[in-house]
Amino acid sequence: MRVTSVSSALIFKLNQLGDNVVFLPALQRLVSENTFESLTLWTTPLAAPLYRNLPIKLHTISRDDFYPAWKKPSLLLALCRKIRKTKPDLVLVAEDMGNTAYFLALVSGAARRIGTRPPYLKIPFAINEPVLLDPATPEPEKAWRLVGALAEAGGSAPWTGTPPPPSLSHLDHAQADSLDILIHAGASREYKRWPIARFHELAGRLARDFRVGWCMAPNAPPPPNPAVRPIAPGRLDDLVSQIAKASLFVGNNSGPMNLASALGTPSVIFIGPSPRSWDPYWHRDRFRILRKDSLPCIACGAGTWPQQDACTNLSAPVACMTLWSVDEAEAEIRSWHARHIAPKPAR
Repeated sequence: MRVTSVSSALIFKLNQLGDNVVFLPALQRLVSENTFESLTLWTTPLAAPLYRNLPIKLHTISRDDFYPAWKKPSLLLALCRKIRKTKPDLVLVAEDMGNTAYFLALVSGAARRIGTRPPYLKIPFAINEPVLLDPATPEPEKAWRLVGALAEAGGSAPWTGTPPPPSLSHLDHAQADSLDILIHAGASREYKRWPIARFHELAGRLARDFRVGWCMAPNAPPPPNPAVRPIAPGRLDDLVSQIAKASLFVGNNSGPMNLASALGTPSVIFIGPSPRSWDPYWHRDRFRILRKDSLPCIACGAGTWPQQDACTNLSAPVACMTLWSVDEAEAEIRSWHARHIAPKPAR
């Protein structure tokens, strides 16, 4: 293993929260190997707390500003200048990044640029050391391979094994309510959310017998039932603490789901229109995945995801979500809670 280095590396990882959660173990290993004298990461303000305890240079910008920067010459020029000041020897463009990241990698001055070459790539020479990834590979393993390729390019020995759960100990310190069930009804896109009216009814039913918390989110208004506790995690630390302390987590395929997987919190997940590579990776035995395997469109078709960012079932849109009734969901959650939560001793 290399102890010191004369090189610097720059990584672009401006994806959703869940993408950064599955990316974190690879970056934590890279830092532990001390491969680079200087390591710079570009990410989003939402994901930045995941990395704040690492000895790296952190730059943040919102996805809404970064991805369309190529349409805004003044912003793109400012980003180019900032990237050039980094003077990286190596650049890694993480998976699923837009063309802005590829363009900035090309103009960064780095001689070696590592990443994938997705079909939408319009900067043909941006990546000169491509990494081929099987779409069916679990997402944490894809990140492991990409960051491992960067480490090897910096002089480290090839990585083996599989990614461990990321350490989130620097986040799990906020006070949180002790809840039997924590519900997070949000997701980054509408078609990845179980219908909100059903979530509301489900929360009310569960609140008859359990202490139920509801994570507040812009796309998930709280249920009217006063027995359901609204939870407003103002920071990522708060959300991690709430998930860590809950007896059971219920949600969609989203960033909080990946946090629950990392933390090992027993969970019931409406997986929806997502490829199996995005199934919870860690502590799989604690997860009940609500997936209608009988649907021919499950995982949205190997040739369309993620390029087609919508449901591919035109005859029954989002059937993978809407076919789950409140009765079915309630039964699954009660069963999973009973299976994973030890009964309290009689008084």
